[in-house]
Amino acid sequence: MIDEDDPDPRIAALARAQSAAMWHVPDRAEMEDILARYFFPPITPAVVDKLEAEFLQVRSSVVEESSKRQYFRSPTMWRGRAWYEESTGDRLDMNPRDLFGMMTNMFAEHNRSMPQPRPYCPEPFPGTWEQLEPVPTLDEPCLWHLAPEGGFRSNSPDVTAAMRFWCVERSWDDRDPEVNLVIYREPFWRVWGGVHGIVPSLTEIAGTHLGLYSNTPFRLRRVDTSPDDASR
Repeated sequence: MIDEDDPDPRIAALARAQSAAMWHVPDRAEMEDILARYFFPPITPAVVDKLEAEFLQVRSSVVEESSKRQYFRSPTMWRGRAWYEESTGDRLDMNPRDLFGMMTNMFAEHNRSMPQPRPYCPEPFPGTWEQLEPVPTLDEPCLWHLAPEGGFRSNSPDVTAAMRFWCVERSWDDRDPEVNLVIYREPFWRVWGGVHGIVPSLTEIAGTHLGLYSNTPFRLRRVDTSPDDASR
């Protein structure tokens, strides 16, 4: 039945469907899918049992869920994690899927035997890139290897040799196409910084250095698309 007060009932129906999907509570099978997509193995039935029980406990407590909402709203705490970057954008309202991903991440921080969060490594970043700026002082190509699951290595004199991981952080404004390429010594532990303000293309990454050398322009050109992942 068409609501005559609604100028376009199809749009209203779509909005209701999107809202329902947004606040859908994942069942056990969906929790397993979230873990497989956004976390590294091992993902065992015992792990799923524990996470499901903790998730349902928090969902049953207004106080606990409210507390978790405050953690979720941190502008920096979850940056670079695939479960966060891929779906939240600039959204501050935590939905049930967010809660499950965040709780799993929180357990991982205190227990290395729990599934660890995957970094956000979207296309077109994975691959091998040649550094063009700053102009390298090498007798060989200056290469950045960005592995699909977050491993990083480079012979660049502008990157500390200890850096072994990378990820992408999106802009807080979901309408902003710029992102940051961040390099780490340990997963999600920013030390060196990265390349800021990128609108990446299939063939080039260009921006400025994050952190201490924030005025230094960086420009990388794609060389190859399938490096080995040395991080896992």
